[in-house]
Amino acid sequence: MKKLENFVELGLNVTWKLIDIGFKGEENNKFTFYFKNNLSAKNVIDYAISLMQKCKNIDDNIFELACENEKNEYEVNNYVKKLAQNENTEYDVELKKWQILYILNHLPDADKAEIDFGRGLVELTEIWVSLACPSNFPNIFQGVNNDLAPEEYYSPGNYEKFRCELVEWISDEIQRIKSL
Repeated sequence: MKKLENFVELGLNVTWKLIDIGFKGEENNKFTFYFKNNLSAKNVIDYAISLMQKCKNIDDNIFELACENEKNEYEVNNYVKKLAQNENTEYDVELKKWQILYILNHLPDADKAEIDFGRGLVELTEIWVSLACPSNFPNIFQGVNNDLAPEEYYSPGNYEKFRCELVEWISDEIQRIKSL
């Protein structure tokens, strides 16, 4: 259940749509493909059990999910889909939470004693590409819609600029999601 705890640590609510994306993915959204299978049936069942321990009035589907066998992924998925359908959240917002967690888990380390700035820029670009290039994501490719020379693009200053923009974007996205 560590991945779900990561969302909580960021101050982001765990929802059934978030779990749906991370478990088997939401069929109507091609971008959930990147995050499905990040949660196991055991993670989902453990979450349902934790809700039962915290809440007095619990949905019957949560109770039945908590009693389900983790080897029966089909039934676990059915319960997750039912619970996701019944909540007042949006898949796009929950997908953005997964994107944020993915970026944080793949963000090049700024505290390395010897940073390879070129590799860091490549890693930042790989993050962007692996997320299917979200339109509001702060990154540019060298030489695409800009006239940055390679020596200008692959510089310590440019790396720091892009990394800082990405960290700021993450912070802004978290605050935007919290305000919804």
